[in-house]
Amino acid sequence: MHTNSLNILLAGSLLATLTWAGPAMAQPLEQRDDIVVGTLDNGLHYIVMQHDNPPDRAAMYLHISTGSLNETDDIRGISHYLEHMAFNGSEHFAPGELIPFFESLGLTFGVHQNAFTSFDQTTYILELPDARQDTIEKGMLFFSDIAFGLTLSQEEIDNERGVILEEKRTRLGPQQRVQEEMFKILAPGSTFGQRLPIGVEETINSVNAPDFRQYVDTWYVPSNMTLMVVADTDPSTVIPVIEERFGRGSYVEKPVDLDIHLTPYSEMRAAVITDDELTDSSVQIINIRKPHDPVTTKETFRRSLIENLASGVFNRRLSRKIDEGKLSMLSGSAFAADLFNALRVSFVSADGKPEDWKKLLDESTTELRRAKLHGFTSREIEDMRTAMLSGAEQAAAMESTMPDRAFLGQFNSAVASGSTILSAAERLELTKELLPTITDEEVNTEFNDMFEDEKVLVMLAAPTSVEDVPSDSELLALAHEALAATPEADTDYERPATLMSELPEAGTVTDLARHEATDVWSAWLSNGVRVHYRNMDYHKNTATITITLAGGQILENAANRGVTEVAALAFNKPATRHLTSTNVSDLMIGKKAGVGGGAGPDAMFLSVSGNPEDFEPALQLAHLLLTEPVIEQTTLDQWREEQRQAIEQRRTQPIARLQELIPETIAPEGEARLRPIPESRIESITIEEAQAWLDNTVRNAPIEVSIVGDIDKDTAFELVARYLGSLPDRERITDETYDNLRNIQHPAGPLTVADTLDTQTQMAITVAGAFGPDHSDIRDVRLINMATQILSTRMIKEIRENQQLVYSISAMSRPSTAYPGFGLIFAAGPCKPGNEGKLGDEIQRMFAEFADNGPSDEEIEVARGQIFNTLDEQLKEPSYWSGTLEDMTYRGTSLDDVAAIEDDYSTFTADEVKAAFAKYYTPENLVTVSVAPKPAEDE
Repeated sequence: MHTNSLNILLAGSLLATLTWAGPAMAQPLEQRDDIVVGTLDNGLHYIVMQHDNPPDRAAMYLHISTGSLNETDDIRGISHYLEHMAFNGSEHFAPGELIPFFESLGLTFGVHQNAFTSFDQTTYILELPDARQDTIEKGMLFFSDIAFGLTLSQEEIDNERGVILEEKRTRLGPQQRVQEEMFKILAPGSTFGQRLPIGVEETINSVNAPDFRQYVDTWYVPSNMTLMVVADTDPSTVIPVIEERFGRGSYVEKPVDLDIHLTPYSEMRAAVITDDELTDSSVQIINIRKPHDPVTTKETFRRSLIENLASGVFNRRLSRKIDEGKLSMLSGSAFAADLFNALRVSFVSADGKPEDWKKLLDESTTELRRAKLHGFTSREIEDMRTAMLSGAEQAAAMESTMPDRAFLGQFNSAVASGSTILSAAERLELTKELLPTITDEEVNTEFNDMFEDEKVLVMLAAPTSVEDVPSDSELLALAHEALAATPEADTDYERPATLMSELPEAGTVTDLARHEATDVWSAWLSNGVRVHYRNMDYHKNTATITITLAGGQILENAANRGVTEVAALAFNKPATRHLTSTNVSDLMIGKKAGVGGGAGPDAMFLSVSGNPEDFEPALQLAHLLLTEPVIEQTTLDQWREEQRQAIEQRRTQPIARLQELIPETIAPEGEARLRPIPESRIESITIEEAQAWLDNTVRNAPIEVSIVGDIDKDTAFELVARYLGSLPDRERITDETYDNLRNIQHPAGPLTVADTLDTQTQMAITVAGAFGPDHSDIRDVRLINMATQILSTRMIKEIRENQQLVYSISAMSRPSTAYPGFGLIFAAGPCKPGNEGKLGDEIQRMFAEFADNGPSDEEIEVARGQIFNTLDEQLKEPSYWSGTLEDMTYRGTSLDDVAAIEDDYSTFTADEVKAAFAKYYTPENLVTVSVAPKPAEDE
């Protein structure tokens, strides 16, 4: 009786709680209070926010709530095509005028002016050089033309067809072919799979001005538009401009999106997709249903937290098992989300070796079934709670100095989904309030609901060459069996309590000095480690420490080629003599700083980044990786398989082959270090060999360290003194370190290589140019940068627009760092097979003409404005200073030169730019490399 009374009392209390919670949870979320929202009389919506990062700048999006799902069969691709046409003639900008107009303001086409089209939206982007009212007015003049004044002349539509087709060509390849087949299969009877935004060649070639006009009249109406502005100015100065530019026209009801005729699955289905040029196999277990309501209440926000917990716990479990070698898949994940306001998709996926497709099916279904049958442990769920709360805390800590484009991206996503726009601080408070109320049972129940194992599509994508690839019906039978499995629950495992049992003894800081012009502090640690520091709070509560270890690949030869790349795996999958990678991952849960690394041509590097409040544990891990790192066998096995797949891609994919062919072309005979790792070495590198190389590197390599971000100087030097100053003594790094290994000569040009492949991918690609300056030739580097800025503008006009040889092209300069004489000045792009020679010739012709005649004074001034616009933001970014300081002594970089960058660009003349370019653009320096499909044999 007592127990029953207690149960009744508890039930009553619970009921009372639920009665109270219902209305509270249904309460609408409040829009963030630092934005101004409004609607004009014609129905156009606007969102305006004052924000000072970047300072004195403005950026804006124009969101049109229509995309490819609102197309009919005979106009597929018109939404994306129309996005292009917005730049090709409007009420205030005749064809050819728009890009020069914005270039005169310092903008670069494709960087500051852009747009994108998706299934449900077309969004135009403009990042302005300042926040003055007249500049904002100019930006809105263009956007108002998109809204009300597109010319859409038949001549310009015809002129743009080739560019659209070339953009479509850039996406060709096995993944594109598989994706298109997958979309067709995903939603039977729905138009969803027939509406990829890029469209189809048939309709791209057939749509004409009346089609565009009808589409614009239907969907480009003010009630279907949202203008978003983030600017370092008071919204009261922006809103009148919006009213003036966008207030015209009468109200038209917001159009209703076309029905895509989605039908949720009623039974299990299976589909097999094969392609000759796939290099891996993948299995997906997919379910589709109607989308959820947008996040507009506490209830829907809490639901999103539960969903993130459920999928996050599963993904963390899967990742752990892959890292421990318990699963053969190379990667796997679970994901659920509403897509394009059209459907909700959930899937469990696994990728791996081509021949392992059956293992992928068994493993993915087994783990899905295990989670559905037994749920997750309280510790697994608590780990994910900790990670989610930490992420929310860091987002709130950083939000005040997020860049304007990040806010615009958030606003745009909210507009597209219909969700309430929340600040990171509001999200954090909601997370703190609601996360503790979510029970383990709710998480497990949500996972069961999110990820079906009955009404699913089981899809296999595999190379055609796999001998035992099943038919659709055979896969269906296997899937029925696999999804009926009853695996046992996972057993728990022991965890270490700490990264370190005792802290290392700190070294000392010596020779500390400040460079006034750049505010960079430099010092030596007592063990020979070089350190540079720059305080920057441009992005609050975040900083980066980069540790450069000189050596690595530059010390290799043909016999041990590739050993550095394998050694560096220990930095990206951290493990030590006493801690497995799983142990490390568990110990770093909830930390707002992380550790990663890699290898370059003459150095290995390790970085610590995130919130400085968690730099202590992150640097403890870095210290362990620099004293007792371990390469795990599973990590090596995964790397080896990834390299095998990359080799297969180079045999059939033009872009992959070009990436291999360029170093093969420019490397001297017998020089292994500049060439890709050969297949024989990928198979023969042992873990013992790589471990010995890694141990020697961390013990002896000269080290240079940069610390940049929102961390005070004393704390920064105290941390590196303890965790890096305690490393073994080593030689001091200098700009002469390993100089005896750098003196190699590139082959004399002109170097011309034209390769062909047996491939289904109808794409050619060409890179053309010349050997260019070294990183140390700072004046030449800057002069060539100005040259490539001008050449990019010329090439967009001539090669992209006039000749329509490519979708996108720009001239670039890549100064050499490791090996003097191997810098490159080049332009590159995919093109139609048969045009690769013409493209290479045209690039070289334009380079040669520039070397002979140079730029005009007008081009210099436009380029100067574009460069200063870029520098104005770049020099404020911590990433720029990290990149400069991380190997400053090693590269011989002068801080005086760094400080003089704006002075240099302000004084360069047309004659100086021409002379610098002509210095490098000589016959013996020329390089042209192309790859194309083999021509079909004559019948």
